[in-house]
Amino acid sequence: MPNTLIIDTSSAYCSLAAATAHGRVEVVHEHLGRRHNEALLPLLDKLMRSCELAVADLEVVGFGCGPGSFTGVRIAASAIQAIAAVSQARVVPLSGPEMLALSAPQDVHALRVSVIHSRADAYYIAAFTRQDSHTTPWHMTHPAQLCSQPPEWWPEVVAQGTSVAGPQPDWMATAEFPSSWHVDAVPDAQMALGVVQARYALGMAVEAAEALPVYLAADSPWQKVVPA
Repeated sequence: MPNTLIIDTSSAYCSLAAATAHGRVEVVHEHLGRRHNEALLPLLDKLMRSCELAVADLEVVGFGCGPGSFTGVRIAASAIQAIAAVSQARVVPLSGPEMLALSAPQDVHALRVSVIHSRADAYYIAAFTRQDSHTTPWHMTHPAQLCSQPPEWWPEVVAQGTSVAGPQPDWMATAEFPSSWHVDAVPDAQMALGVVQARYALGMAVEAAEALPVYLAADSPWQKVVPA
């Protein structure tokens, strides 16, 4: 087992997990709201000290690359790039919807939908099917899209029996409901450890320069200013 670190700051939580080559696992999972830029490095230092690892000891690092919180995914990407550059570790990016699908409570359903709040009444929504794979326990069948109403495929997926992870949009109240909805599910770095290590073992990791945040078109808090 390689020395591994995972960071997710794509939600209101800062979720960190580290695993050593000897099988020791340490986790930090705190609700920070919008204070990730202030708290990430102190929490990361606390985590590394608790598992007796130095940054140079890391062999693989993973992170929630988005879509998710616009600023949050940038913070995680910046931290991971710096850590990977120092340690020469390889990087395994995990999409925000996949991270959430991995983190929600497991149930009997073979289908899962991830719902991530973006801004106002807009949400990133993606769908997955469960599969027997260490590298991809949840296979994305409907890529994340920014929605302000139920996506076209919603009735079809719900009719097959599914679970949903993430908050419930107000406008979803009139839509057909799924079998179960884990409204309190949030990205949990610890739940992604096995997937990150499996992908690293199969050569699916990338260089630090490729550890980039993922955004969807037309979703940015920055508005262009048209000269008068």
